[in-house]
Amino acid sequence: MEDTEGITIDDEAKLITFLKKNSLGNRTVEAVPFEQVFFTYRTQQISRYDKGDVCVIDSIKKTYAVLAPRQRGWQHADIRLLAEALSASKIKQITEKYDDKDIAL
Repeated sequence: MEDTEGITIDDEAKLITFLKKNSLGNRTVEAVPFEQVFFTYRTQQISRYDKGDVCVIDSIKKTYAVLAPRQRGWQHADIRLLAEALSASKIKQITEKYDDKDIAL
């Protein structure tokens, strides 16, 4: 299992870069073109008593990041800013038509 430590968005190169760390402490960097990824941003249960805004960045082939508050150093504000940056970069946001948990940006 890899933890996402950081994400950078390069609008000029049209790349999103993921900095990940595995359980042994090894770090990897993976850059993916904008057109290959999409994201969801929604409110969901993150613990037994708490709900939070969660951002999931996927492609057709794999999930690149699952970001939830208070997990792996991510906070509500960080996740919100990232979701807004993804939207501003024209990365496709997936929302379910009849689901009120999705947060449209």
